[in-house]
Amino acid sequence: HDVMAQRLSILHGIVNYGGFDDVDLKKIKELIANMMPEMYGGFEVSLQDRINELVNSFALIGVDLHVADPVYSISDKMPVLKVLRECTTNAVRHGGATVVTAEAEVTTDGYRLIVTDNGSSCKDVIYGNGLLGISYAVEATGGYITVETDPSFTVSVFFPNKI
Repeated sequence: HDVMAQRLSILHGIVNYGGFDDVDLKKIKELIANMMPEMYGGFEVSLQDRINELVNSFALIGVDLHVADPVYSISDKMPVLKVLRECTTNAVRHGGATVVTAEAEVTTDGYRLIVTDNGSSCKDVIYGNGLLGISYAVEATGGYITVETDPSFTVSVFFPNKI
């Protein structure tokens, strides 16, 4: 559901706002083709492949999603993709971001995922569906989320390594 909505939103943005002048139609075809496993299941796709698809999807609308190598070492049992998808979507939609950076730290008791962006920040954090969804998913693993707005909007997620 989340993946489909994100990809359809990107396609909507391309058609309605970006036009087709500078968009690679081959990449759009790949984006649509990669939606099929999400719709019908039965295909095993690695976390790395899913993250790379997310990076490529956002690149279609001019958003540079940088994912540091340690992010790929977080257990695929953790909702890493959901966090990346929601944070990037929110950064673009609400902050006008063009660059989103995801970094990770491996600690003795788990993993910390830190997502920052270059969009406009805000003073008050509003926990809408995106941040609430991230919070619920992370808390289900025994982890927690923190949000900072200064100097830039930053979402930090801690995943315990007990799962």
